[in-house]
Order: sequence, then C-alpha cells, then structure tokens
Amino acid sequence: MNSNHRITRITLASLLLAGLADADVVTLDGGSTVLSGSVQSINTKGHVELASDLSAEPLLLTGGAVDRIDFHHRPAATDPAASLIELTNGDSIPASIESFENNQLAILSPFLGRLVIPRKFLHSIQTGINPHNMLYDGPSGPGEWTYIDARRDRWTFGERAMIANGPAGAFKDLQLGGQFILRFTMVWQNNRVPNFKIYFADPGTNHNQPDDRYYLQFGSAGLEVKREAASGKRYSTLIVLGRSHTANTDNRLNVELRVNREKARIELLLNGESEGEFADPIPSPPSGGGIAVILNHSENTTQEIRNIEALAFDNVRYRHRAEDRGDGSSDSLITRDDSRWTGSLGAIRKAGGEMTYLFKSGKQEEFMEIPEQEISTIFLAGDDAPPADAMIVLRLHREGSLSVNSCRFSGQEVTAKHPLLGTLKFRPGSIATIERINPPSPADP
Repeated sequence: MNSNHRITRITLASLLLAGLADADVVTLDGGSTVLSGSVQSINTKGHVELASDLSAEPLLLTGGAVDRIDFHHRPAATDPAASLIELTNGDSIPASIESFENNQLAILSPFLGRLVIPRKFLHSIQTGINPHNMLYDGPSGPGEWTYIDARRDRWTFGERAMIANGPAGAFKDLQLGGQFILRFTMVWQNNRVPNFKIYFADPGTNHNQPDDRYYLQFGSAGLEVKREAASGKRYSTLIVLGRSHTANTDNRLNVELRVNREKARIELLLNGESEGEFADPIPSPPSGGGIAVILNHSENTTQEIRNIEALAFDNVRYRHRAEDRGDGSSDSLITRDDSRWTGSLGAIRKAGGEMTYLFKSGKQEEFMEIPEQEISTIFLAGDDAPPADAMIVLRLHREGSLSVNSCRFSGQEVTAKHPLLGTLKFRPGSIATIERINPPSPADP
C-alpha cells in the first residue's frame, strides 16, 4: 500500500453525481457515506484501496466499513453466453456449455474462462439466454437522444450515464417489441428528494397531451407505475409502493420492468427483488417503442439515470426458471414448448454441429437425443447446499452472481475464493458490483 491513511467514517455534505459517471463508487457505513474514485485493490482482509480526489495518496478503507462497490469498467467483448448455470447454493454463472460427461459439466464463461463443475454442485441448467436479443445498452452519448423542450444544455453524459442539472427531459426510440425487459438505475443527491418520471412503451408524443403509454414515478410519496390512455380515463394506477426513498441508503435504485404486451401484464423488480406482477386494465396495450426520461427536480440539483438496458423478453425462460424442481430424486427436463420429463441426464455433447442433450425418462430404455434449441431448463437431482459462510456477493455484468468468502483485487483483475468451486479468476471488467452480505444499517453501532 502507498498510504497508511485509514478512513472509518467520512460525511459528505453533498454528492456531485456528474463526477460519478466515469468513476468507481464505494458505499460505506450502511449508506451514510459515498465516495467515488478508482479502486486500486482489495486485500485478503477486505480493505479497499481507493484513489480519490479527496487525497493525494490512495485512501485505505477498512473492509468492515465498505458495504458496496460499483465499478464503471465494462467487460471486453467476448462470445456471448448461451446458458445460465445455477449452483446448489443459489449462485448463477452465464456460460456456454462444452460438454457434460462422467458427471462433470464443462463450461466456457465470458467472465471466468473454462470451468469444470461437478454434478453434485449443479442445481439447474437454463438454455437460450443468448444476449443477442439486446435492443439497447447505454446511454452512450448526447447524439442518440431527442431533448424535450430543447434543453440539451442541462444534460451531461458519462459512461452509460446521463446526468441532469435542474429539470430536464429526453426521449429515445428503443424499438421495443411485444415482450421486452427495461432496466435502469436512478441516482439522486444525498439529502435531496428524488423526482423521476420514466415513460416506457412511449410513442414519443407530447407528454402534456394524453396518449397510450406507461410510466414509473419515484419521489417523495414513494414509487408507482401508471397506465396513460389516449381516450377515456387518462390515468390508471397499476402499482403503488409507499416505501420512502430514504430506504435506499446509497441514493440509488435499480429498476427492472418485464413487459408482456401480448398478455397485458407487467412485472416490477427493485434491486433484483420482485414487487409483483400486475395487469393492464385497458384491453389494447400501448404500441410505442420508446423511453422518455423526465426529471422534475429543482434548479441546481443533479439527478442521474444510468445503465439503461432494453432486451427482447422471453417469458418462457423466466417462468420455467422459477418452477420448483420437485423432490430432487430425479432430473427434470422442460422443453420450450412446455413438455416435461423426469428421469436422468446422461450427457451433453456436440452431434452434427449442434449441442445435443441425452435424456432418459423413467419409462424409457434408451436415451432421447434432444437438440439444445428445444430445451428451456434442466433441474439436476440432489440436495441444495446450505447457505455458505460467504462474506460478499460478486454481481456480474447483465446477469449472474457469486457468493465468495474472500476476494483479492489488483487493478481490474479479481481472484476470489468460492465455497464450492474453489479459487476463481475473473477477467477484467467482469464484475459490476461487489456487495457485503448483511451490511449494517446506519442505526447500527
């Protein structure tokens, strides 16, 4: 370490969000402190070395005080993962499958390289997650947005972030289809009340005039999702959450909306947790394909929306993944057309240029050969592992997370000790967020 300077608590009067767009963000002390800079290392005791404008030399933050680190680095371009591997302790790894032979699953992960996982550590294999269905991943700069009320001067752009100084609005057509997922992160200043309104399935028309679209509103009264209609009753409330913004101690909220226009249903997830699925009360869903960001806060106040992702939504995938695998005494296979078998997974191998799954049900003598593209989910027989004695959770970019009991960080290279898989080495830019498990609340001593 270049410095023995230790920080146990720093109180910042305000947080200038524009400075966070191209920096790592460290949340400490149950959210009462937020620092930005460049994480240089995390040692075996969890202490974080942070290069920051606050000091000429890197700061050493004690591991017990650090609750969360958000990295601004993006992963290098790699071949996309085609499957999601879920372990018996609940962790998940995006990967492409090389083979399953002799009770060993060989995978190739864009984040971890090649891994061989014993069958006893496998809970499920979910296929068909190829991220080629990504419709938008940004923001990437000012030129891709149309500015509402022509106030381009209020916006500042960083890496996958757009920051508004004062009230501002912007629109972009994302070409959203009949089923889509929309993800984004809202960030607001410390000791300020947020005021976000995010329209989706938006046709891009004047928001002072009624039209068919949805919007999410987050402010002093909590969060709600509403349906706007072009005729008849203009607004219908779909969901209301009275939860105060102060519950988000790091002044940010991750939002995911899973929209199925064909069935007129929307699921809302906040910080990765589902808040439920709700129905659109109007029979004809909005047909717009855009998103509008309206920030109605006061002058000289900054708010930010970052990490906007829009994906084509495969409802079958999420529905099958959420199913109960049963008593665990047999393997279970679910196809994309909802056919189900219980029995035994014998092997996964390449045949005729495509991945093929060999599966035998309890009533068959021979293994069936099922092409990978016909399979949705396989649950492996066995008992799930009890919760591991893990210290932190490593959340990967876009999808996947791993609970580990030690982590060593040097530059962008991360080495971690996993309770099931042993030592793991992550490729640069693989990790989006590091979170300490069960961090203290601000009220804790």
